Amino acid sequence: SRYSTLQENWRHDIYYSSRVIKEKVMVVQMDNALSRYSEDQAEKLAADIEKARENGYIILILQHVPIVTNNPEYKEIRPIYTNDSTVVYDFSANTDSNGKNFDGVRTNKDAATTKVYNLITQNADVIKGLFCGHYHDDFYCEVKATEKDGTETVIPQYVLESTAFDSGKGPVLKITVK
Repeated sequence: SRYSTLQENWRHDIYYSSRVIKEKVMVVQMDNALSRYSEDQAEKLAADIEKARENGYIILILQHVPIVTNNPEYKEIRPIYTNDSTVVYDFSANTDSNGKNFDGVRTNKDAATTKVYNLITQNADVIKGLFCGHYHDDFYCEVKATEKDGTETVIPQYVLESTAFDSGKGPVLKITVK
Protein backbone atom coordinates (compact mmCIF):
# COMPACT_ATOMS: atom_id res chain seq x y z
CA SER A 1 0.00 0.00 0.00
CA ARG A 2 2.92 2.36 0.67
CA TYR A 3 4.21 1.86 -2.87
CA SER A 4 0.77 2.57 -4.30
CA THR A 5 0.56 5.81 -2.34
CA LEU A 6 4.05 6.80 -3.49
CA GLN A 7 3.28 6.03 -7.13
CA GLU A 8 0.14 8.17 -6.96
CA ASN A 9 1.90 11.14 -5.38
CA TRP A 10 5.51 11.04 -6.55
CA ARG A 11 6.27 12.33 -10.02
CA HIS A 12 9.49 10.34 -10.38
CA ASP A 13 10.17 6.62 -10.76
CA ILE A 14 10.11 5.34 -7.17
CA TYR A 15 12.55 2.51 -7.95
CA TYR A 16 15.24 4.47 -9.82
CA SER A 17 15.77 8.05 -10.83
CA SER A 18 18.79 10.19 -11.64
CA ARG A 19 19.45 13.85 -12.16
CA VAL A 20 22.50 15.90 -13.07
CA ILE A 21 23.18 19.01 -10.97
CA LYS A 22 25.26 21.91 -12.32
CA GLU A 23 26.80 19.64 -14.97
CA LYS A 24 29.03 18.20 -12.21
CA VAL A 25 27.15 15.73 -10.06
CA MET A 26 24.70 12.99 -10.95
CA VAL A 27 22.41 12.14 -8.05
CA VAL A 28 20.99 8.62 -8.29
CA GLN A 29 18.08 7.44 -6.14
CA MET A 30 17.48 3.69 -5.94
CA ASP A 31 14.92 1.79 -3.90
CA ASN A 32 16.58 -1.08 -2.04
CA ALA A 33 14.23 -1.14 0.93
CA LEU A 34 13.97 -4.94 0.70
CA SER A 35 17.79 -5.24 0.73
CA ARG A 36 17.86 -6.07 -2.96
CA TYR A 37 17.90 -4.46 -6.38
CA SER A 38 16.20 -5.28 -9.68
CA GLU A 39 17.61 -5.98 -13.14
CA ASP A 40 16.01 -2.73 -14.33
CA GLN A 41 17.96 -0.81 -11.67
CA ALA A 42 21.17 -2.56 -12.71
CA GLU A 43 20.67 -1.58 -16.36
CA LYS A 44 19.87 2.04 -15.49
CA LEU A 45 22.81 2.34 -13.10
CA ALA A 46 25.22 0.88 -15.69
CA ALA A 47 24.00 3.43 -18.26
CA ASP A 48 24.31 6.30 -15.76
CA ILE A 49 27.84 5.23 -14.80
CA GLU A 50 28.89 5.36 -18.46
CA LYS A 51 27.16 8.71 -18.95
CA ALA A 52 28.88 10.10 -15.85
CA ARG A 53 32.27 8.83 -16.98
CA GLU A 54 31.82 10.29 -20.49
CA ASN A 55 30.76 13.70 -19.13
CA GLY A 56 33.10 13.95 -16.14
CA TYR A 57 30.31 13.77 -13.53
CA ILE A 58 30.64 12.23 -10.11
CA ILE A 59 27.78 10.06 -8.84
CA LEU A 60 26.18 10.23 -5.40
CA ILE A 61 23.77 7.37 -4.61
CA LEU A 62 20.84 7.79 -2.22
CA GLN A 63 19.01 4.65 -1.09
CA HIS A 64 17.36 3.12 1.94
CA VAL A 65 19.64 0.29 3.12
CA PRO A 66 23.45 0.59 3.39
CA ILE A 67 25.52 -1.84 1.34
CA VAL A 68 28.02 -4.29 2.80
CA THR A 69 31.41 -2.62 3.26
CA ASN A 70 33.67 -5.68 2.87
CA ASN A 71 35.95 -3.67 5.11
CA PRO A 72 37.35 -5.86 7.92
CA GLU A 73 37.95 -2.73 10.01
CA TYR A 74 34.20 -2.56 10.72
CA LYS A 75 33.66 -5.22 13.33
CA GLU A 76 31.50 -2.70 15.12
CA ILE A 77 30.50 0.81 14.19
CA ARG A 78 29.43 3.40 16.71
CA PRO A 79 27.01 6.18 15.80
CA ILE A 80 28.45 9.60 14.98
CA TYR A 81 26.69 11.08 18.00
CA THR A 82 26.28 9.61 21.45
CA ASN A 83 23.49 9.97 23.94
CA ASP A 84 21.91 7.86 26.67
CA SER A 85 20.65 5.30 24.15
CA THR A 86 23.86 4.83 22.13
CA VAL A 87 23.70 1.70 20.01
CA VAL A 88 26.69 -0.31 18.84
CA TYR A 89 26.22 -2.05 15.51
CA ASP A 90 28.00 -5.38 15.25
CA PHE A 91 29.09 -5.97 11.66
CA SER A 92 31.32 -8.94 12.37
CA ALA A 93 29.43 -10.90 9.70
CA ASN A 94 30.14 -8.16 7.17
CA THR A 95 32.33 -10.24 4.84
CA ASP A 96 30.25 -11.39 1.87
CA SER A 97 30.71 -9.45 -1.39
CA ASN A 98 27.85 -11.31 -3.05
CA GLY A 99 25.02 -9.26 -1.64
CA LYS A 100 24.98 -10.01 2.08
CA ASN A 101 22.88 -7.44 3.86
CA PHE A 102 24.91 -4.72 5.63
CA ASP A 103 24.08 -6.12 9.06
CA GLY A 104 24.82 -9.71 8.03
CA VAL A 105 21.28 -10.87 8.75
CA ARG A 106 19.97 -11.74 5.28
CA THR A 107 21.69 -12.87 2.14
CA ASN A 108 20.23 -11.80 -1.17
CA LYS A 109 22.44 -13.47 -3.73
CA ASP A 110 20.16 -12.89 -6.69
CA ALA A 111 21.92 -11.87 -9.90
CA ALA A 112 20.51 -8.32 -10.06
CA THR A 113 21.54 -7.46 -6.49
CA THR A 114 25.02 -8.83 -7.09
CA LYS A 115 25.24 -6.88 -10.36
CA VAL A 116 24.28 -3.56 -8.72
CA TYR A 117 26.65 -4.20 -5.81
CA ASN A 118 29.49 -4.87 -8.26
CA LEU A 119 28.60 -1.81 -10.36
CA ILE A 120 28.88 0.35 -7.27
CA THR A 121 32.04 -1.19 -5.85
CA GLN A 122 33.89 -1.49 -9.18
CA ASN A 123 33.30 2.08 -10.36
CA ALA A 124 34.64 4.19 -7.50
CA ASP A 125 36.30 6.52 -9.99
CA VAL A 126 32.83 8.01 -10.60
CA ILE A 127 30.76 6.84 -7.59
CA LYS A 128 31.95 9.08 -4.78
CA GLY A 129 29.35 8.70 -2.03
CA LEU A 130 26.52 6.54 -0.69
CA PHE A 131 23.79 8.02 1.50
CA CYS A 132 21.22 5.86 3.27
CA GLY A 133 19.28 5.28 6.46
CA HIS A 134 17.59 2.11 7.72
CA TYR A 135 19.41 1.92 11.06
CA HIS A 136 17.88 5.05 12.63
CA ASP A 137 21.26 6.35 13.78
CA ASP A 138 24.01 8.45 12.23
CA PHE A 139 27.35 6.90 11.38
CA TYR A 140 30.05 6.85 8.74
CA CYS A 141 31.83 3.92 7.16
CA GLU A 142 33.86 3.20 4.04
CA VAL A 143 32.99 0.59 1.40
CA LYS A 144 36.00 -1.19 -0.07
CA ALA A 145 35.94 -0.54 -3.80
CA THR A 146 38.00 -0.26 -6.96
CA GLU A 147 38.18 2.26 -9.73
CA LYS A 148 37.56 1.15 -13.31
CA ASP A 149 41.32 0.56 -13.79
CA GLY A 150 41.45 -1.71 -10.71
CA THR A 151 42.99 0.82 -8.30
CA GLU A 152 41.83 0.00 -4.77
CA THR A 153 40.02 2.74 -2.88
CA VAL A 154 36.95 3.28 -0.70
CA ILE A 155 33.56 4.90 -1.18
CA PRO A 156 32.30 6.89 1.82
CA GLN A 157 28.93 5.67 3.07
CA TYR A 158 26.89 7.96 5.30
CA VAL A 159 24.13 6.28 7.27
CA LEU A 160 21.73 8.90 8.55
CA GLU A 161 18.94 8.95 11.06
CA SER A 162 15.93 8.53 8.87
CA THR A 163 12.82 10.06 10.44
CA ALA A 164 11.62 12.73 12.76
CA PHE A 165 10.48 9.97 15.09
CA ASP A 166 14.06 9.06 16.00
CA SER A 167 15.24 12.30 17.62
CA GLY A 168 12.10 14.36 17.44
CA LYS A 169 13.98 16.82 15.23
CA GLY A 170 14.29 14.95 11.94
CA PRO A 171 17.40 14.44 9.90
CA VAL A 172 19.41 17.17 8.27
CA LEU A 173 21.55 16.57 5.22
CA LYS A 174 22.92 19.23 2.97
CA ILE A 175 25.13 18.46 0.02
CA THR A 176 26.55 21.54 -1.69
CA VAL A 177 27.70 21.36 -5.31
CA LYS A 178 30.12 24.17 -6.16
